[in-house]
Amino acid sequence: MIRALRALVGAVSVAALVVVLGLGTWALLPAALGWRPTVVMTGSMAPRIVPGDIVVAAPFQPADLVPGRVVMFADAAEPDRLVVHRVTELTDDGALVTKGDANPTADLRPVLLDEVAGLPRLLVPGIGLPAVWLAAGQWAPLAGVAAVLALMTHGALSTIMAARDAPQGRRHAAGEART
Repeated sequence: MIRALRALVGAVSVAALVVVLGLGTWALLPAALGWRPTVVMTGSMAPRIVPGDIVVAAPFQPADLVPGRVVMFADAAEPDRLVVHRVTELTDDGALVTKGDANPTADLRPVLLDEVAGLPRLLVPGIGLPAVWLAAGQWAPLAGVAAVLALMTHGALSTIMAARDAPQGRRHAAGEART
C-alpha cells in the first residue's frame, strides 16, 4: 500500500513538473525568435488576460495596428515596463489610442509607433504568478509555491532514482531457479 502511494505521488510529481517546465518553455522559447514575453502585473485586461499570465508578443507590421487589436507597448512613464492593451482608434498622426478591456476610459496618452513592442500571439496562463507575488511582497504564496515545488522535485527524483535502481526483469523468490 505504501509502495503504491509513493509511486502515485511520484508519478503526479513528475507530471506536474513536466507541466510547469513545459509552460515555462512555452513562455520563454519564443524569445529566441525575437518575440517578447512579459508577465501581466495588473487586471486591466481582465477577464481574458489576468495578473500572472505571460503574454508573448511577436514582431509586427504597421498595417497590423488596427482598432480592436491587442498590442504590447512600452509604458511612457516607465519605459522598462510593458503594457498590454487594446487599440481603440488611430489618431491622424498615426498614434494608437489604447485602453485596457477592464478600464473605464482610454489611456491618457496615445502610443507612438516606435513604442510598440509587438502583437501578442501567445498567452501562458498563471505561470508568472510568482513574479506578481514578489512585486507585491506577498511572501506566503511564494513560500507555498516554493515548498510545493520542492516536494514535487523530491517526489519526482525519488521516483526516478527508484526506477533506475530497481533490478531489471522479474524478481525471483528465494530458492527459485533463474534461467
